Amino acid sequence: MADDKKNKKKDEPTSEQEEAKPEQEKPAADEEKSAKEEPAAEKEKGKSEKEEPAAEKELAAAGGITQRLLKAPSGLRDRFRRSAKTEEEAPVKTGEKEETGEQVSTHKRLAIGIVAAVSFVLLLAVGAWAFDSSKEGQIANGVRVGGVDIGGRSAGDARGVIETKVVAPLKRPVFVTFDDQRFKLTSKEFKQTADVDGMVAAAQRASRDADLPSRVWREVTGSDVNVNLPPQVSYDEASIDKFVKDVADQVNRDPEDATVLPSGDSLSPAPGENGIAVRQAGLTRLVAQEVEDPVGARTVEAKVDQTKPEVTRADLAGQYPTYLTLDRANYTLRFFRNLKLEKTYTVAVGQVGLETPAGLYHIQDKQVDPTWNVPNSAWAGSLAGQSIPPGPGNPLIARWMGIFDGAGIHGTYETSSLGSAASHGCVRMGVDDVIDLYDRVDVGTSIYIG
Repeated sequence: MADDKKNKKKDEPTSEQEEAKPEQEKPAADEEKSAKEEPAAEKEKGKSEKEEPAAEKELAAAGGITQRLLKAPSGLRDRFRRSAKTEEEAPVKTGEKEETGEQVSTHKRLAIGIVAAVSFVLLLAVGAWAFDSSKEGQIANGVRVGGVDIGGRSAGDARGVIETKVVAPLKRPVFVTFDDQRFKLTSKEFKQTADVDGMVAAAQRASRDADLPSRVWREVTGSDVNVNLPPQVSYDEASIDKFVKDVADQVNRDPEDATVLPSGDSLSPAPGENGIAVRQAGLTRLVAQEVEDPVGARTVEAKVDQTKPEVTRADLAGQYPTYLTLDRANYTLRFFRNLKLEKTYTVAVGQVGLETPAGLYHIQDKQVDPTWNVPNSAWAGSLAGQSIPPGPGNPLIARWMGIFDGAGIHGTYETSSLGSAASHGCVRMGVDDVIDLYDRVDVGTSIYIG
């Protein structure tokens, strides 16, 4: 029994042996782990060795860019140095993992790319600025003055073109035509002057009227500005107004009213005629445009408006509600109403030497049982200059309608004289006829004596 216990204790490991056992097994585990990690380390080492030449090339490229940056303006170089220094001095935050070789290489390539891009943009901007500055003062393609192309020229060349092709043609006269009439306005009359310097300056401003990229792109692509500037000319506007008024005075024609063409025995309606009037405001504007246009025809056709008469043919009947005609040769007086014959009367007219006056007259006055104011004529004898009241000795019987200078229409008891030339210039009618006619006509009625 004692031996069994002794043997049992011998077989059981002591606490020191238990602690020593792991110590013996640990080196073996480390050796196994080291054996596994060696190939991976070799691979990483090989990868780093392969990446080093590429990094060296990129650094070399960066060195070339740096050389170009050295030539850049000092402000840009200082800005880049501050940016690089900030990146180098940036502290690594506690707890961040250490970057691998691949991450470091990526960051380097990114930095190089940014530097290259910035350098390219700066070089491009400087080149564009230099190119645009070289074009300053030159007239851009597509710039015209008064329709004359001055694009692609220097200011001096543009001045010469403006003087010969803009200013000189503006001194030509301007003509206005209407039908076969022709009117001339000379440059001396409208007193024209031109501002050549102002036109050149305006062309230069139009050439620069865009931002820098747009101007450079336009020059590189050969695009045109496509702008037509008005000539800078001045003239005496009052002289043009006077010229147009003179044209109107010679061209204008008043309208003619419709009227009646009478004869001793009839009335013939005559239609009116339209007049014409120059459109003075429009003509003034067109003449001014030609004065300012160096490439214009310098000829303007006057436009006119038709002007209507106040009395048309349709208005004639209302215009002449009553009308008288006297046919002396046939001793016949005719009364027309609304231009239509309504009544005919046999009358006596003035004898030879005392003829009833021919022509167109109007009834000047009307009287019932008139007083006879005897004219101061030789035929009146002792009655000359007297006023004879109605009654015996007064030849003006019943009614009186005055015509002209003492002559008129009146009644007579000497009916045997009717149908002859027997009076002293008046128109004699039978008493009944003169009373009838008196009620038909008004003061102002036309009477044509033929």
